[in-house]
Amino acid sequence: MRSKNRLRKLFLCLPGIAFAVLLAGGHFAEAAPPRARNVIVLIADGCSAEQYTFARWFKGAPLSFDPYRVGAIQTYIADSVIADSAPAASAFATGVRTSDKFISVGPHPDTLSGVPVPPEDLRYRPVATVLEGARLLGKSTGIVATSRVTHATPAAFMAHVPARDQEEDIMEQAVYQLIDVVFGGGRRHLLPKDIKGRRREPV
Repeated sequence: MRSKNRLRKLFLCLPGIAFAVLLAGGHFAEAAPPRARNVIVLIADGCSAEQYTFARWFKGAPLSFDPYRVGAIQTYIADSVIADSAPAASAFATGVRTSDKFISVGPHPDTLSGVPVPPEDLRYRPVATVLEGARLLGKSTGIVATSRVTHATPAAFMAHVPARDQEEDIMEQAVYQLIDVVFGGGRRHLLPKDIKGRRREPV
């Protein structure tokens, strides 16, 4: 008898539950945010939890972005538990985990234990960056850096080389990528050697 009463109550509640779900669904559909027109990625290169903690101590107050920090991530690269700027920025730019010192190219086959060995068609191959994808969609693109624009972090968004110190190659690729705005240091990689630059040949 009790089970019959429970079933009857459940059937009586079902229309109300269904109505509530429909209302909630309609509310969520209306509340969907508009599509972003612009995306700006800010990277505090070389900064981690320790540097942020020191900044809070120095300031004596929370940092401006603290209300927006909602979690943490575990980071490692294809061949090390510690990432330097090149593979870390490459992961941001391409979504691919690569090897130490690599700039937006696939990793080499010697990976960490537990990290899958990359397929042969990915090793050392250029991997498309988010800026290249944006250009294919007809978007304007840009890089702004307080370092040389050929430094590992900005370089990962506009070049593909197997070593971060190949800055002349990075600058040449940056020129031919036709990025709309490039602000930062690194002029020496645009100037020929006869006027105190480092450029090996005409760009």
